[in-house]
Amino acid sequence: MSNLNSSEIDYDLFAPEFLFNSYPLYKLIRSKDPVYYYKKGGFWYLTRYKDVEASYQDTRLSSDRSSLFVQQLEGVDLNTIQNFRFLMGNMMVEKDPPHHTQLRKISLPGFLPRALENWRSIIQETTDNLLDIPNGINALLNHPHELRRLKENPELIDSAIEEMIRFDAAATHSLRVAKENLTIGGKEISAGSVVALGIATANHDPEKFENPEVFNITRSPNEHLGFGKGIHFCLGSVLARMELKICFSTLLKRMPNLMFDPNYTPVVKRNSLAFKGFESLRVKF
Repeated sequence: MSNLNSSEIDYDLFAPEFLFNSYPLYKLIRSKDPVYYYKKGGFWYLTRYKDVEASYQDTRLSSDRSSLFVQQLEGVDLNTIQNFRFLMGNMMVEKDPPHHTQLRKISLPGFLPRALENWRSIIQETTDNLLDIPNGINALLNHPHELRRLKENPELIDSAIEEMIRFDAAATHSLRVAKENLTIGGKEISAGSVVALGIATANHDPEKFENPEVFNITRSPNEHLGFGKGIHFCLGSVLARMELKICFSTLLKRMPNLMFDPNYTPVVKRNSLAFKGFESLRVKF
């Protein structure tokens, strides 16, 4: 199957303006070419919620990308990267069943809510010393009405956290490799092709979320894909939610007057396609 006729318009996913604010381009691609072949990067990018959700659970798409990375290292003596190959080959996120199932079964007890309660005091202490969860902070400060609602109704913290994850999650996509020829959204994808499951764009799909560009801390339902789906659903999701709850609850108590610092450029974003974050986010309180 050929990838050559997959996309008529060449959207640049690495353009600086895209990395600074990716959602307008996500919206454009989702409406014009939702299963998009990015020629410059040599991979497919899924932008619709239904395609991303289904692909997370599609056994024809492999999470094992270690062999693919090695194949792309042309001219490199494989003996010099043995440690890298060993590391990549033994990461749970790079495994498919049955090896993934075995590793997850071993790891799961340490991430159950009861086990994680032992970490609560440690998280609280760390939060007191380092309040730095910039994506959520940026979302709240850019939506002062929602920030005020959360201050006045601290019981909304759980739903607010879910909306922060949906609205501007750090991880933008998850990569898979096609184990066989398959069709997604009417596009023919060849075996061996890399497929990026667009988490961030799926979480802004109007077919799934009403008014997805609106930051709403009481959004319900909120079935975002910030922690993935299926067998690779984030094992640390309970821990992550606990960390965020403690962090933002403490932040609102200790810094009730938190705001952007007008004396500095408010936001300097990290230049990365895979993870969204900040080099600098200047605030005052």
